[in-house]
Amino acid sequence: ASFATLVSLLCPAFHTVPLAGELQRDWPSQPLTLHRDGETPPVVTAVCLHPEGRWVAAAGDDHVVRIIDAQTGRLHQRWRAHHDWIRCAAYSPDGNQLATSGNDGQVILWSRSGQNGYHILDRLDKAVGSLRYSPDGRWLAVAGFDAVVRLYDLRKLEPVATRPTSCTGIQTLEFSPDGSRMAAAGRDGRIRVYAGPMFDDASELSGHRQRVRALAYTSDGKLLFSAGDDGGIHAWDGVSGVEAFVLPGGAYKVFSLTIVGPTRLAAGASDNQIRLWDFQSQRLEAEFSAHKGTVATLDCRGDVLLSGSYDTTVRLWRRPPDQRLAPRTKSTAPAVLFTGQ
Repeated sequence: ASFATLVSLLCPAFHTVPLAGELQRDWPSQPLTLHRDGETPPVVTAVCLHPEGRWVAAAGDDHVVRIIDAQTGRLHQRWRAHHDWIRCAAYSPDGNQLATSGNDGQVILWSRSGQNGYHILDRLDKAVGSLRYSPDGRWLAVAGFDAVVRLYDLRKLEPVATRPTSCTGIQTLEFSPDGSRMAAAGRDGRIRVYAGPMFDDASELSGHRQRVRALAYTSDGKLLFSAGDDGGIHAWDGVSGVEAFVLPGGAYKVFSLTIVGPTRLAAGASDNQIRLWDFQSQRLEAEFSAHKGTVATLDCRGDVLLSGSYDTTVRLWRRPPDQRLAPRTKSTAPAVLFTGQ
């Protein structure tokens, strides 16, 4: 009997889906070198693409925020204000602000002028694992290792609410596209979804057996994806919270998720792979194998996928215009190297 059949017999509640017989060919990738010759490159744990697609923000264990020109691949600026590992970064919806945080507990808002224009929104006692802007840019949600989600009013630049979580190790936050819901998850494997004008109506989703590291809403808000140390990617109804299906995993941990276009989901994992799923057909479409370390962070704008890894690189992947099926092989194509100056 197949693995999927055995699982369905032994665990009826765990719905597996078939893999595609063939995978699409790889997307061309451009690795962005984040350091000059002789410098030690950072382990990358936070990347994000500017809404206009021109700039990439990347950060990690050397406490520095790097801004890279996505068109040329060259390092544009370095911003310094953190004193420890940077775990998360996000651009505001209008692109005028970048928020960063991490192990030092500082929540920093950077303006376009960068080093000469930043504001420390808060200094928390515990490390921060995730932060997200609401789609309308009004709120910034911040969570980490003190069992609450903090909500900041960005018009007043002050905290306005705290919401309890199910554990003291929140690693991922996500707003629904319409801003009506906010999801948080982490160490205990449970997902807490907050609704209402001030996100004070909480419900809980249970299905993971281990830590949840990543969340992603589809662009229409109809599905919420979650993934983590148990390898599987769970899909939940974005409104009711009912589990819809599970995309099967393997002997790896999923560290990152991002939506790619209207029907695709990219997942970065501890086996150094990025897997591209068609979640409408629930089939695996492609595996990208250029990274040599855990793919810790992902972002996407249009046909450009951005990845950051423990291998100290950031890569831009571009969808080929003639996307077609090819024999099921992993990507081993060489990538163009850009060196930051």
